[in-house]
Formats: sequence, C-alpha cells, structure tokens
Amino acid sequence: MKLHINGEEVSLPDSITRLDEVLRHYNLEQKMIIIEYNRKVLNKQEYGMTRMEEGDSIEIVQFVGGG
Repeated sequence: MKLHINGEEVSLPDSITRLDEVLRHYNLEQKMIIIEYNRKVLNKQEYGMTRMEEGDSIEIVQFVGGG
C-alpha cells in the first residue's frame, strides 16, 4: 500500500491496514505522538479503528525533550 507519511510517499506491506499497525511498523507505538490522518487530528483510541486506503496522508508529530 502506498501512503504519504510526513510528506513522503512510502510503500508499506499490504498486511498493514490500520493506523496502529503503521505505528508498530515504525516502532512508534510507545512514543508520545500526535497523528493527523487525512487532515484530521485523531485521538489515540482511534488508531486501532482507523483503516487506511491507498494514497491516504498521515502526519506524525513526535514530542522530544531538550533545552
């Protein structure tokens, strides 16, 4: 499946169909993040219910500490 993730087109295995699976694929499931899916900010509870389609857009913002 081809998706746009953070502005870049990426190809993911066809077995990945939900947003939570994308996070697992990139080892982000335990990180503090916000996701915008097709221009809508999602709650964490929605990640496992969100089924993706070819060409969807995902923006992942990760919080990092520092000074």
